[in-house]
Amino acid sequence: MLCGTAFQAARAQDDGMLEMIVPLLSSPDTDMRALAWEQVRTGLPGKEATLALVAELEKLEPDAQIGLLRALADRKDKAARDGILALYKSTKNDEVRIEAAIALSYLGGNDEVPLFLELAKSEDTRETALGCLRRLQGDTVTQQIVHAAGKVDPNLGAQLIAVLAERRAIETVPSLLDLAVCATPELRKAAMQSLSELAGPEVIPQMARGVLRASPGPEREAAEKCLAAVAQRISDPNRRARPLLEAMLPMESRDQLALLPCVGRIGGKLALQIVLSAVEHPSPKAHDVGVTALCNWPDSSPADELIDLYLTDEHDVHKRRALRALIRIAPLPDGRSEAERLALLKRVLELCRHESDKRLAVARAGAIRSIETLRFLMPLTENEALREDACFAIVELAHHRDLREPNKEEFDAALDRVIEVAKDPIVVQRAQTYKKGETWGGPKRSERK
Repeated sequence: MLCGTAFQAARAQDDGMLEMIVPLLSSPDTDMRALAWEQVRTGLPGKEATLALVAELEKLEPDAQIGLLRALADRKDKAARDGILALYKSTKNDEVRIEAAIALSYLGGNDEVPLFLELAKSEDTRETALGCLRRLQGDTVTQQIVHAAGKVDPNLGAQLIAVLAERRAIETVPSLLDLAVCATPELRKAAMQSLSELAGPEVIPQMARGVLRASPGPEREAAEKCLAAVAQRISDPNRRARPLLEAMLPMESRDQLALLPCVGRIGGKLALQIVLSAVEHPSPKAHDVGVTALCNWPDSSPADELIDLYLTDEHDVHKRRALRALIRIAPLPDGRSEAERLALLKRVLELCRHESDKRLAVARAGAIRSIETLRFLMPLTENEALREDACFAIVELAHHRDLREPNKEEFDAALDRVIEVAKDPIVVQRAQTYKKGETWGGPKRSERK
């Protein structure tokens, strides 16, 4: 009896609160409306209150409707779903319709996927629809999205595939593997990208088909990088290429060669043996592909082989690719000490004959965080051809407070030199910022001409 009385009293109190709040929803006073919306979010518990609030939606002006829709979404009571869906279908106000869609993404489920897919067909509402699909919960949501990706405009399909990666929809990996070999380039590229974020090494053999299906050029290179990213999830660096190499065994030699550049992106000792055998092959085609694979290497382990290739290869294009690869890998943080990385970069700089290559090598020094690197760069500020890149590398080093502060005297002198001689206004501004002990959050340098 006492419990029943208490329940009735609480219910009467809630009813009284509801009666007080409802008129405020349409108040001309924005502060009062905001107070009412906050009560909708947290102060009126229960399904009955939710339904009563939803019933008010059709009676309100658009701006009040928007506020109530947002409050109902925050309330997260799915009892509001049907009323909000009815408003979505009936309203003529675009802003209200968008807010209703957003609310449905919090309160709806599987049945709302077609609604958001339709909304995504318009460029004007696509971002809203994609955001809704990222949030929407339901046991068939991701399968509906991946199924739709192959049936809509390719650009929209690619965006839907990206949504799956953002949702961490691992269950869609089999469907993504199918899309990776479909006839539509946009879908293939998006599928491989999402696989690079979702898939495990066990699907590398299937992803190899995606690499082969990709058109030679930028699409093929992007697909290779996606497969290599999955291979990086294998903890032992020397075993990372094994799944791909095993998948290549039964393939025709043409496909084996086509996949060799991807092997190079993965790296490892076994991969290096196979790639070097291609580099040394008498066939010009095999040699060319082997050079490409070697130049794709993710670390500095083939530095000696690349130097030898640069010094001995008969083809200028191969020499240039080898040198650019050396410039790229020399400063990579791959387990070597800063001294070892700097020594290799100095060796590479000695090999450079063209000014453009020298400039690239000097700029890359900024990735080797040591006071010895700063000392290497300072004399280069006297070289007119290399000065701008040396100054850039100096401010790159100075960006790191843990390197700059313990060596303040040397860095202050270096930054003064940059301020004096650099022509790039962004590099000068960075030097001034670091000199004051402040942090830089802008662009690294002006666009190079």
